[in-house]
Amino acid sequence: LTIITTLGSAAFLYSIVKLSYSFVVFISFALQFYVPVAFLWPWVSDKLFNRYKGRPCMIYLELCFRYFLVLVLCMISVIVPHLGHSTTKVWREKFS
Repeated sequence: LTIITTLGSAAFLYSIVKLSYSFVVFISFALQFYVPVAFLWPWVSDKLFNRYKGRPCMIYLELCFRYFLVLVLCMISVIVPHLGHSTTKVWREKFS
């Protein structure tokens, strides 16, 4: 059981915990996503957006690239909603 399921949905504490949990996931995703974008963006900007180098619109292109990657990851998470449960089950069956 998790802390969210044991609190009950009517409690005020439940809302606070759920809101803070969502905030932590949001911030940690942004921090973890910084490194892949730092590696991918120079290559993408050289290959696709070379004609815009040195222009102010490069920041908007980088933001669009970040949004695109987030959308792709969200689509993958929607398509495979219980990846953690299935891999844990396979892991237990294989190594126990």
